Amino acid sequence: MYQWFVFVIFSFSTNLGILFHQDQKAHRAILKVLDPFSVEWKEPELGEWTLMTKLADRLNIPVKVAMVGKYTGLSDSYLSVLKALLHASVALNRKLVIDWVPVSDLEDATKEENPKNHQASWNLLEDLFNQARNSRNLDNS
Repeated sequence: MYQWFVFVIFSFSTNLGILFHQDQKAHRAILKVLDPFSVEWKEPELGEWTLMTKLADRLNIPVKVAMVGKYTGLSDSYLSVLKALLHASVALNRKLVIDWVPVSDLEDATKEENPKNHQASWNLLEDLFNQARNSRNLDNS
């Protein structure tokens, strides 16, 4: 016998939504369906998670990262990389800003077919490289 549950899904700037789902007891409903033996589960301890998500929502100093890839138009293609960058940026008290660059925009063929995109992509990478180099020079002085 299947049991059906309906959860309200919100869109959040961070993973703070998990806290709202905890209030809805979503974790209990999911565990009940996944655990046919009804093993007793303790409540999740989300204190550190709550602090991290609140901090992430308040960050305003940006750190810009260019993601160059073949599948930049697919949101889940680089999900693990994005999550790692997000956690790193929060640990450094910075707001992550991703600039997506399709690798095809950097190829010579695009220079002929779409010179505007080609030049804009190369300019973006050069700007970010220069910002990183200048930041490193400031840190070393």
